Amino acid sequence: MISQKRRTSLGAWLTLFALIMIGMACLGFVATSSSQQKSASNDGDASSFTPYVWAFEYGVADVQRAIDFYTGALGFEVEENNCCTPLAVLRNGAVRLLLNRIEAKMPAANASNVHLNMRVGDLAVAAEIVRQKGGTLEDASPQPFALGQSMTIHDPFGNSINLLDIANDNKTADSKPAVFNIGVLGEKLEKLEAFYTSLGFQIFSREYLPALPLQRHGVVALVLHGGAKTPAKSGTRQGTIVLGVEDFNAAVKPLQRRGIKISKPPATGKTAILRDPFGNPLKLMELPSNLLTAVNSVNASSKSASTPALAQAGFERFKKLEGQWLGRSTKGWEETVNFKTIAKGSVVVENSFDAHPNETMMTMFYLDGDRLMLTHYCVARNQPRLEATSFEDDGRTITFTFHDATNLPSRDKGHMDKAVFRFADDDHFSSQWTWYQDGKENWMEEIKCERKQSNAASK
Repeated sequence: MISQKRRTSLGAWLTLFALIMIGMACLGFVATSSSQQKSASNDGDASSFTPYVWAFEYGVADVQRAIDFYTGALGFEVEENNCCTPLAVLRNGAVRLLLNRIEAKMPAANASNVHLNMRVGDLAVAAEIVRQKGGTLEDASPQPFALGQSMTIHDPFGNSINLLDIANDNKTADSKPAVFNIGVLGEKLEKLEAFYTSLGFQIFSREYLPALPLQRHGVVALVLHGGAKTPAKSGTRQGTIVLGVEDFNAAVKPLQRRGIKISKPPATGKTAILRDPFGNPLKLMELPSNLLTAVNSVNASSKSASTPALAQAGFERFKKLEGQWLGRSTKGWEETVNFKTIAKGSVVVENSFDAHPNETMMTMFYLDGDRLMLTHYCVARNQPRLEATSFEDDGRTITFTFHDATNLPSRDKGHMDKAVFRFADDDHFSSQWTWYQDGKENWMEEIKCERKQSNAASK
């Protein structure tokens, strides 16, 4: 439920945003960025911009009809709908969908595009609901992909969406559709990678090539694909990634220094368009800090959630892992994992057996004042210390990043540098770590853990 105060704030921003979009369209700023972009001033730090995916946008011919489709078929809820503006804001979990009324041509088949990928419980059931609500199916039957099966559908206005049935996912046939990630399709994967990493995105894993998932920056991750036949063209209906920033000018300067062309912002507000090498648009938008922090917090309806509270809640999640677990790597090997709380409840110890033959590794989770920390005792014979820097999905996803280490003379020496823990329920979680060496970070395989039945039965 959204408080009246938040509705008022979002409603005011919604009206302003609509005026900005009208102004940009009238002045031609949405069409393309200037080829004669002036060089940026020498002020500011060129490495200071960090991308934050705040929302996704589809252009539609009829906002109300689009609302009916996305709420009826794909599990979205209305967050803001003002009859005085050509825009509505829907929400699915932490992901906002902006529905912007525009008149545009349909893109060519197999053209570069940006689209939503949505996880569903049952493809056949989901596809039938899409048909009933006015959508169309591009695929007559499910198609295989790295994680399971998929079907491409179109909303009533031709926007593409992929429905995903992910194998071994904890779901039921009537599970509510959920945004899984945002797909970015271009002609050449290597050019997409170069562009998005220049924005500050990081590679999540190369394990799923030819799909290249990026690490999540913001509310949802991106996944890159090559193979499009033509670039996206201005004036056609396109999905758009919305990057939220608190200070527009501070964000623009480092991007320009990286050689990224940005459209001139309109006089009515601080919003601009940049495009990847194949014409896919990204919208850079200055937003009130409360609209950004509301998404960042562990509970989107509570903007007062403090760092100490997040750290404590995260530590409690690790304490609940007490017992024996079976870990299965996405590369096929298995391990036994044991969690135990010691030292009067102040430390959670994880012992990992069989991940490395005849070796045991240990990780300790603990609170250091207001911070949730871990220390990993690795077969690399060093002991990196990581700090929890992100709590997402109502605290079910916790990301740890490198803080310092012992027995590590230089950070360029090989070590575990980052870890992401995802808690599905009391009996299932997963972890994925990065290996950092010589200035390069590589994501390792994901390990999915299931509580051993003897422990589950005794809880």
